Amino acid sequence: MSDLTENALDAVAAQAQRADPGLPPETARLLAGEALLHVADGVRDAPELARLLLADHPEAGASAAAVVARAATSSPESST
Repeated sequence: MSDLTENALDAVAAQAQRADPGLPPETARLLAGEALLHVADGVRDAPELARLLLADHPEAGASAAAVVARAATSSPESST
């Protein structure tokens, strides 16, 4: 994984954790990585991204998926 990708992943995970301080760091990072892959594939709509994340990781829960999706679609780093 490139430094740029690592930075984007860290930024999305951190933004999600600021929005939901109860979000475990491991979950934030896992979902951020998945979210960035979907964003790279052209998914830019936070609700659609949250649905994809929840489908792939139902154990994370809808709240975690939604917070990470919002972070990934609003983060400038996610466009890298």
